[in-house]
Amino acid sequence: MTVVKNPRPRSGDQSIGDALLRCRVLPALAFNKHQCSIVWKIDPQDAFIRRHFGWSNKSTCWASVPHVVKAIGYDADPRDRCRAGKSHGKDSPGCVNWYPLIEWEINREACSDIIAAAGLPVPPKSSCVFCPSMQKAEIDELARTEPDNFGLAIAVEDGAVERGLESVKGLGRGFSWRSYASESAPMDVRMVLAYHDHRVGLSPALQHVDDETLLRAIQQHPDLSFVDFLRQERRRRPSGRCGPCDGRIADPDRARPTVSI
Repeated sequence: MTVVKNPRPRSGDQSIGDALLRCRVLPALAFNKHQCSIVWKIDPQDAFIRRHFGWSNKSTCWASVPHVVKAIGYDADPRDRCRAGKSHGKDSPGCVNWYPLIEWEINREACSDIIAAAGLPVPPKSSCVFCPSMQKAEIDELARTEPDNFGLAIAVEDGAVERGLESVKGLGRGFSWRSYASESAPMDVRMVLAYHDHRVGLSPALQHVDDETLLRAIQQHPDLSFVDFLRQERRRRPSGRCGPCDGRIADPDRARPTVSI
């Protein structure tokens, strides 16, 4: 298997995440524009195919005859059938698109059954870690299982907000991931945001969490990487500063607002 990417030699961007952070913008999907797959999936494949066959961009004679079959994983559910229909006649030059799952009448549920029957773990729904189509439950799961990537998504949103957003509030389109994670998300997700903010030097949300809640979060979620940091800081500085930033780990002798799980 050959994995192709779309490095940008002029900017140095190696991924869509690099580009979003550098330009301080949200993914195009946040504005209902479907450009991510074109720029970061289709274009790199087409460029690789041209290089592999030695096709010249100046000559288009090769483009009239399909030489490459692209197998695309749209399933047999109505939504993906519609997507495949919209792609009809839009094959890349020199290529023809093939939708095997639609041809074999296999939908997403059947795919999961086939994978499970083979004794393999069923993978979760795939997307970029900062995909605007994520539901709040998926944001929670990202924070719990991939705190570093959750932090990347927050950094992308923060950059776009600082530059100025008008038509949307954040990565969630109608809501900001940061606002959700700090105000109404489950407590363990709020703790992940607090850890991210501490690492990047922002005032952490730890100052809004009392000792009892902090310890409960540590006990209930011992497998998260940020918990080791919190536990260490709790032992070392029970009521002192939690790092080079302004926030403090909750001091039981001071009145502070508390958050319940």
